[in-house]
Amino acid sequence: MSLEEEIAFYRFGQGVHSDVALLEAFSHLDEDKKREQLLDFSFLVRRTAPVDSDVEQALAGSSLGATYTPCFVLKKMGFRLKLDPVLSDEELENHYTFLLHLFKTAYQRQFSQERGNPAKWWFSDLSSQELVQDILTRHQALLVEIYDTPSFRSEFISLAKLWHDDKLAKQAMRQQPAPIHQDHFAFITYDEMVTSIIKMYDNKTMRAIDLLFTSVGKALSLRYGLSSEQARRLALEVIDRHMQETYGTGLFEK
Repeated sequence: MSLEEEIAFYRFGQGVHSDVALLEAFSHLDEDKKREQLLDFSFLVRRTAPVDSDVEQALAGSSLGATYTPCFVLKKMGFRLKLDPVLSDEELENHYTFLLHLFKTAYQRQFSQERGNPAKWWFSDLSSQELVQDILTRHQALLVEIYDTPSFRSEFISLAKLWHDDKLAKQAMRQQPAPIHQDHFAFITYDEMVTSIIKMYDNKTMRAIDLLFTSVGKALSLRYGLSSEQARRLALEVIDRHMQETYGTGLFEK
């Protein structure tokens, strides 16, 4: 999720504009992108720390009806998105509609308590276009600074290569021919089945990415006084820039 998109959600949460544009944009996405958007947005919803009363209020305000089943669970560990593997466009859009209302309900409760908090721009008055532009300008300046900083350059170059290698491997897997239909089957042993499962999940590239990305995120947070979410976004954007320049393809492109 880009910073511009996140600002749009918070402006909606503050009542600066309605959900019409957000719902319209969502309706034009394909199924994979809709699921991706729901997952990304769920992190913002989680940040608002919704409670049961927020759920009830959001259900009443969303006009989805009593038959709607929310796509998440609230537990002691907080909000967690839960999507069925097969969902129609209507169901995905209903989930998105509900999450928008849940986000707005829970966020407005937080906003009333932390409005104007200088450490968290999302509690600023985002009705001011000048302030929004200032947030974007400062973000872009910090992005350029991090990209140009020699201290992190080798780590970002390594992450760009690892992510590019992972994308190529996944593309090769998607291009493999469909399995040939067979009428006769050979049974496999339990050990063979376990071995195949282990190989499926033994992605050394992703493990390396996770370890290095986590380390870089923590270093950025400490050096620039960023939240984990801000450090994560900046790191991803720097990696995307390196991939665009080196490999001609971005991190967020399939």
